[in-house]
Amino acid sequence: MTATRIGRRVMASMLAALLAIGSTACVAAAPANAKPLQKKNGKLKVFILAGQSNMEGHGVIKGRPGQKGTLETLTKDPATAARYKHLLDKDGKWIVRDDVLLSYYDSKGKLTIGKSAAKNSIGPELAFGWVMGDYFEDKVLLIKRAPGGTSLAGPWRPPSSGSAGTKPRGPGVGDQYDGMMADVKKTLANLKTDFPEYGGKGYEIVGFGWHQGWNDGCSANDVAQYEKNMVNLIRDVRKDLGIGKLPIVIGGSGFGGWGQTVSRRLGVMKAQEAAANRPEFKGNVQYVETRSFFRDGPVSPRPIRYHWCCNAESYYLIGEGMGKAMVELLGGPKAPPNPTGPEKTVAGKTTGGGFVDSFEGKLDAGWSWLREDKKAWRIKDGGLEIRVQPGVANSVKNALLRKALDPAKGAYTVDVTITSHTVPTNNFEQAGIMWYHNGRPVLKLVKELVRGKLVIVPGAKPMDAKTVQLRLVVDKTGWTAQYRPDAKGDFLTAGKGRLPTGGKHQISIQCYNGPPNADHWIRFDDFKITPIKK
Repeated sequence: MTATRIGRRVMASMLAALLAIGSTACVAAAPANAKPLQKKNGKLKVFILAGQSNMEGHGVIKGRPGQKGTLETLTKDPATAARYKHLLDKDGKWIVRDDVLLSYYDSKGKLTIGKSAAKNSIGPELAFGWVMGDYFEDKVLLIKRAPGGTSLAGPWRPPSSGSAGTKPRGPGVGDQYDGMMADVKKTLANLKTDFPEYGGKGYEIVGFGWHQGWNDGCSANDVAQYEKNMVNLIRDVRKDLGIGKLPIVIGGSGFGGWGQTVSRRLGVMKAQEAAANRPEFKGNVQYVETRSFFRDGPVSPRPIRYHWCCNAESYYLIGEGMGKAMVELLGGPKAPPNPTGPEKTVAGKTTGGGFVDSFEGKLDAGWSWLREDKKAWRIKDGGLEIRVQPGVANSVKNALLRKALDPAKGAYTVDVTITSHTVPTNNFEQAGIMWYHNGRPVLKLVKELVRGKLVIVPGAKPMDAKTVQLRLVVDKTGWTAQYRPDAKGDFLTAGKGRLPTGGKHQISIQCYNGPPNADHWIRFDDFKITPIKK
């Protein structure tokens, strides 16, 4: 037996002993029984995050003023501000999470921005930590190891995969795996010294996150063995930590997005998903599809595709997706299902497909204006803005319409996010979705000022948030009106009803009943018609 193997076995046994002292391994061993973990028991919840440079993180925080894809721009752009404003405090400063701790090599402290490849970048740890911190009442610790330029076939090679050809385990072959285990051991042994917030009440290792794949995708041989190596990594991590069914999440190597055509890149993604879907890992390993999170060069800080174009939103969404998948494995709410392809755009066609308009540059050809006033609408910063003019439902100006899908052929949702640039002041001033039947308005889902109070109609649900996402769920039996403040959290129901049958159906986004000569504007973002899959 080589000295390397002897050293690894000694290290593994020491780590197992350390875990037995500080942790109750059985707590994380069975995800089906993990639901109580969200309740406070005083123990620190430990997660290990591993991979190469994309787990390290290159999402730019601050760039040129208005530069697309930076975290700063995401919090300021009206199209995305509501989605990311939770990262800032009331004074506009980046929040430091007191309840989430991070160990990243020699850096120890509380979770915030800049704990990544550089002070001006974020990685998946930011959003992952936010999701975990929101889920657990106890404090959370993330232990991250993510050296750039490392492959699963080489430096991350798990012990069960043996040597790499003629090269035995050692420098460049398995040393990052062994280094990760040493990091975990050292960090857990020094909790009281490195993290005064720890409190000494014990800890539980409850999950492992993996985001990696670029280097393996450079070699057809490494791609061919990726699934086997990934399976061995899962098994070996669990064995060396002494936690037989440790929940594990694999963030897919999705850079290039749905337009990726390089067979080696696609091969890594396929291998990652196949490993997670093995029957032995059912219910305790989950693959997260990340291709929808890719933002290409024109809307990102740098056109470096292997680093997700340094787009902060991409890194945030990857971490968030991995976090939500982890919560599901721990017995919490189900994560969103993995998409199987890009969202389809169908302009003005009543087909089984959907429609998406993010209002980039111009309106889709399937739209038409009702009583258009060209001076009172504009496309600005990736959104549609309409001035709220006087008028009622039958005389509204600048109502934007398109043909509705036939609900008899399948249920679907209609979504739009609206933001009030100014506080409504006129009674019944409103903005949102209107449904037309044979040219007549018959149903509305709007944010409206009614006798001095902002509410969602139907239902008169209180709504003080500046931004709200509106959703109509339509099927052959009728409609359900839903909404969610700040476009976050679960949808709430405002009301239900039936639609007229037959005839011509149209969907409109509009605003009206504004005060005369006032400069009140409404912003519309992310209009979608999405078929509901059975």
